[in-house]
Amino acid sequence: EAALLGAVLLSADALLEVADRLRPDDLYTAAHRRTWLHISAEHAKGNVPDIVSLTGRVLDAGDASSVGGLEYLQALPEQCPSALSWPAYLTRVQELATRRRMLAASDHLAHEARHAEDLDAAVSTTESLLADVEATTIRPRDAAEVSLAAWDVLVKRADARAAGRPAGLPTGLQALDEAIGPSLRGGKLVVIAARPGMGKSALAMQLAAHAASNGHGAAVLSLEMGGEDLMLRAWASEANVSLTNIERGDLAPDQWDRLEDAHKWSHGLP
Repeated sequence: EAALLGAVLLSADALLEVADRLRPDDLYTAAHRRTWLHISAEHAKGNVPDIVSLTGRVLDAGDASSVGGLEYLQALPEQCPSALSWPAYLTRVQELATRRRMLAASDHLAHEARHAEDLDAAVSTTESLLADVEATTIRPRDAAEVSLAAWDVLVKRADARAAGRPAGLPTGLQALDEAIGPSLRGGKLVVIAARPGMGKSALAMQLAAHAASNGHGAAVLSLEMGGEDLMLRAWASEANVSLTNIERGDLAPDQWDRLEDAHKWSHGLP
């Protein structure tokens, strides 16, 4: 925390980057929180505080004891080995803050689970605490950061194409791959839409199973049917056995053999 505060006092660029990302309660030490409030107040006025102007502000406010004393305040820049390392300092500070919020939420949850009289209110409060934990792990990204990341994505896709690898996850259906291209990839939402009874669930399960067969973890969340029925659908596709026959339990010996192979195949899927 001291290194991060030292960085923003040494570098106007660091201050601009940190100003919108660091919450006062991200800081554990009361003196650091108070110091950051003074720095933020100066920044909000359009000023770029250094240790000299910050010391003057603290003295004018009669707040020296709240920031740990003037000697401690003026030594903050010495706690920063390099102002260029502010991203590492900020990441570490926010990680520790998130852990503290998680611990506070878990302590609250344990207390409420034992003693709450109004469970609905207790659950609502706990959800708010957990939402606050999640919010601290998400931050805005500026154009420069996203631009660099996007360039890396572009290069990786070009390298994959040059090496003959797909740029996204193949669906396992060549005609579909040719129609939609490498549309299955992390961070992208793909919607399968059709009338009832057209095979949307079967297709979704086939996509998930194919991805898993190629070593990509796949999660299936369904409000329509249970895990057993979903797995039976996956077996039907893998074993080329009619789902109707599976649902009726009307299976020939060769179908049993193929389903047994599908059963073994599914055990290793991530």
